[in-house]
Amino acid sequence: MRSEFVRRFVTGSALLTCLALAAIMVSAGDGPEQPKVSSYAPAEDLIAESEYFLKQIGEALADQAAYDDVKQTIVERDSNTLAVIGLMLAMHDEDHKLKKASTAIMKSAQALAESYEDFDQATAAIGQAKKALSGEGAGEGAGEVVWEAVASMSPLMKQVPVIHAPMKRGATDERRFKRQATKTAGQAAVLAAIAQAAMFNTDHATEEQIPQWEQFCARMRDACGSVNAAVRSGDAARAAEAIVALQQSCKDCHAVFKAE
Repeated sequence: MRSEFVRRFVTGSALLTCLALAAIMVSAGDGPEQPKVSSYAPAEDLIAESEYFLKQIGEALADQAAYDDVKQTIVERDSNTLAVIGLMLAMHDEDHKLKKASTAIMKSAQALAESYEDFDQATAAIGQAKKALSGEGAGEGAGEVVWEAVASMSPLMKQVPVIHAPMKRGATDERRFKRQATKTAGQAAVLAAIAQAAMFNTDHATEEQIPQWEQFCARMRDACGSVNAAVRSGDAARAAEAIVALQQSCKDCHAVFKAE
């Protein structure tokens, strides 16, 4: 019997656009060595997007009286995404400005994700996240980060279509391609990061399904990495090809994870 997560996974067409790619086996945990993070998510892009998500969270937490379900969803979604970015920055092969603070970023984002329903607790948690992202948390928890699940799947899956739609427009609309290149590259890097991190969230899959899930995650990561590289290099044709490949591949996912 497939889990509720799998049913949710296959019913969101925008989500499937990003997640339905399978071919190369990449195993988590004790499997093959993971590729360099820079190959799919440059640190510069991840840092810029982490600042964006923290701003979004801050705006959602600006007014306690207005902290409704919609804003709670934003905080939950964006804090889990920020935790993923923290993991990527911690494991990154590039020597970036937040390297020493990346663990603190990840852990403060996790604390925020856990407390998003409580305004006071979330407000306190975002204070720690801001401190970490400013670099003040440098060295906290250093050496403790490994490739493992660091965020909840449901909010990450909700984030995918939110990011994918504007990324697709930026990568395929010739009027937006150059003008929005920096943002589009950042969005592609975050989707690649989510895919890489999701590889270690396997509770929704049976033991037999885990290899396929890892395949889907690896292909999503690499495809989004291709979008990032193409946009960064100004290759509109290559970016459009990568987007088309993502969309076409959702059919492969439907063939494996059918909606019940």
